Amino acid sequence: MAEPRQGPSLFKAILKERRWRKKLEEGKYSSARDLAKDIGVIHRFVGRLMRLGYLAPDIIEVNLRRRAARNFDN
Repeated sequence: MAEPRQGPSLFKAILKERRWRKKLEEGKYSSARDLAKDIGVIHRFVGRLMRLGYLAPDIIEVNLRRRAARNFDN
């Protein structure tokens, strides 16, 4: 069975989710809606990306290892 492709966009989305979650946890924004308004996107997009925070750690690890391997090979 072929492994699913996970491009840099997934990696970038995970990083973005982590930054946004940190801002929310630190109280810089009172809600995802406030964050979305400030960065200029619709709140549904923020909500969609925030779900990435619930990805299983092994999925994130596989993605990071693949990215590191690609960067090392170049």
